[in-house]
Amino acid sequence: TLIDVSFNSFSFFNSFCCKIFSKYYKSIRSLVNYRSLPNLITNEDSEGNDITLLVGRFLELLNNNIRTGENLKNDFIKYLDYLIANSKQDQRNRLSRLKLNFCNENEISLNEILSLIYSIRCMYVHNGHTAKSGVKFYKTKILVLKICKDFMTLFLLIISKIVMEEELEIRGQNHV
Repeated sequence: TLIDVSFNSFSFFNSFCCKIFSKYYKSIRSLVNYRSLPNLITNEDSEGNDITLLVGRFLELLNNNIRTGENLKNDFIKYLDYLIANSKQDQRNRLSRLKLNFCNENEISLNEILSLIYSIRCMYVHNGHTAKSGVKFYKTKILVLKICKDFMTLFLLIISKIVMEEELEIRGQNHV
């Protein structure tokens, strides 16, 4: 079905691209305390660049698509509950903050967005996530996956650009 294709392509994208990129990013940044994708980029890393705009766009899409109807909003909260219940401690804490911020209509941080995306990825890779798990309406999951997939695609492009600029700067300094 269409929803299975969306889930599988999302899972494939996240499983391989994010893991490979995060290992590379970790190595060039010499990150010794790195444990998972949501810990890879801090809010400080994202200040004053395109990531800030991307987070704003994510929030706008979430508000315009998920908050628009009570059914979708409540279904998204149930989906977050499902992800929280099936996550490990650090991930559970970040997802709980995301849920609290979403319910209270507060800002959602980059770290919380990455936690949502990483949790969805983990559900597929480790728990055999199915199309309807955690939601009543397919539309909720389709919207969440689309918003997350688009965010992650642009996020990886922005981070790749930052990494390339840093690499070019380092190489330029080495040739002086």
